[in-house]
Amino acid sequence: MERSTLLHEENQLIKKLSDLRTKLNALAPIGVLPPEVLLQILSICAHRTNPSSRRSFRHVMAFSQVCRQWRALALQTSNLWTIIDLCNIAYASTYLTRSGDAHISLVAASPVIAYSESLEKHKSRISSIHAVLFPDNMYALFRSIDASDTVLLSSLTELNLRIPPIADRVDLSCAQTPAVRKLTLEGVMVDWESCQKLIVLKLVGLPATHAPSYRQLFGMFERSPSAKEIHMEDVEPHDRDYWFPSKVTLSRLSGLAVVSKQADSDFMRILQENLIILPMTQVKFRPSGAAIWTPNFRHHFPVNTVLQDV
Repeated sequence: MERSTLLHEENQLIKKLSDLRTKLNALAPIGVLPPEVLLQILSICAHRTNPSSRRSFRHVMAFSQVCRQWRALALQTSNLWTIIDLCNIAYASTYLTRSGDAHISLVAASPVIAYSESLEKHKSRISSIHAVLFPDNMYALFRSIDASDTVLLSSLTELNLRIPPIADRVDLSCAQTPAVRKLTLEGVMVDWESCQKLIVLKLVGLPATHAPSYRQLFGMFERSPSAKEIHMEDVEPHDRDYWFPSKVTLSRLSGLAVVSKQADSDFMRILQENLIILPMTQVKFRPSGAAIWTPNFRHHFPVNTVLQDV
């Protein structure tokens, strides 16, 4: 009997403590913020990490569990759920549902994809893809977006694809990316003819079988007059005898970095002879495997080019 009485008193105290806590929370400054201000705070906190970092997913879920008000607001705000972690089935399914009709970013931060459902119905919402995957998983990802022979990603503005160094190169020449402005590819090729209006271009580890030809590379340059950053490492175009009808001007280019396997690189020479850049453009070159950048081709550059040695 005494035990029952004590348990009853304990329950009453817990209830009173809960009521007090609710009242205190309601009196807290953040508890009386207008919804639009609170939403801004939630957005900053939830997305303060890079999209490719898996911590950002935990931030969104954690903030939606703080209190009823935060949870209700989070569930009503599709933009908080737009980073989709394809390596986590539970996260991917939940976030795809809660993101509604908002543009989404697909992230695969480990070499194996766990989410195997079709993404085709979300294709028009995909604005960026950040993936580090083995070749089979890379192919599977793009087949899940569109299983047809040509994958047109018209809403994609940022594409960052990498494969582990030990893996074979990936041929995604079926992927057309006309709206991409930031293109980073390591060991992966896409439809080079579809690339245009690029702001950032980074190509790494592309042998002659996968690298853009000089015609395709300079075609990308010509279609991207506002390009600001270009980085190319161990890129080996195969058509060295290509005849360039005219030079390409990149008037907004702030940085050009080239890493080549050969100190006497034909690749660097061809770039020097057929690109026109501004005096403030920083040009860097180093042989592959070297620890520092070296001005090996200083005398080949036009007088209006500034070389930076790091």
